[in-house]
Amino acid sequence: MGIYANTNAFHIDEQNGDKSEPEDLKPEHWPRRTDTTRRNLSLKITFALLGICILVSILSLVLAVILVVQMGEMKRSDADLRMDLSQWKNNVTGNVEKATSSLTEVQAEIALLGELTGNLEKAIAQLSKLQTEIPRQRESVYSCPEEWTKFKLRCYNFSSSLANWGEAQRSCASADAHLVVINNAEEQGFLIKTINVRRWIGLSDSASEGDWRWVDGTDYNSSVKFWYEGEPNNSNNAEHCGEMFAEGRWNDEPCGNKQKWICEKPACSSIRSSCKMCNEPASQC
Repeated sequence: MGIYANTNAFHIDEQNGDKSEPEDLKPEHWPRRTDTTRRNLSLKITFALLGICILVSILSLVLAVILVVQMGEMKRSDADLRMDLSQWKNNVTGNVEKATSSLTEVQAEIALLGELTGNLEKAIAQLSKLQTEIPRQRESVYSCPEEWTKFKLRCYNFSSSLANWGEAQRSCASADAHLVVINNAEEQGFLIKTINVRRWIGLSDSASEGDWRWVDGTDYNSSVKFWYEGEPNNSNNAEHCGEMFAEGRWNDEPCGNKQKWICEKPACSSIRSSCKMCNEPASQC
């Protein structure tokens, strides 16, 4: 009875709204797990931040070391670059100085060459003048006997009498001369201006028909020739001596015909004083 009475009383208390609980069942007396979790989380965050700080510090230190090393290398590279630049500048300056010196030397040589060229031109002009004067001066010391005409360094006599070719050659030989031998066109021109009639010249093929020869041995084949067209023709097989017409052309003529002739011999040098104006034969000088 008593037990039930207590139970009823409990229920009555519930019904009466008495909601009092034991002290140890109140929430404020429960274990505070949230605060411990928070503390653990805070510690983890703190350690994580500390680790990050340490890592950042290490990275910063590594970066600082790298930067210092690179700066040192850059300084060395800059020093090397400056040294190379200075050396290059010195080399360029030296090369410029050498080039300037060489240019100066070349200019001096060019000036000297110009001076030498001028002197050479003067020398050539003087030599040319001498080449013109020497033959004149040389000719001036040569002379010909009386009644002989000088041309270059030769003397010519134009006979006034008539003779056959053999007699004319012997007459020339007596004056230490020979019938004229024509060596070039200039001499041919001189003779044309002088003669006015046909005359014997020192050319014949008497020894052998067709084998024309000059009396002084000059090679006929290589010498100049001024034959009339169709001459020599050995007309009637009797023409073996050469003659020159007044207009200058040559013709073969019978050697026995009588006509005037031309003698030729070297001019006499005035140095040969033993010859009186070359009137004496050279064999007697």
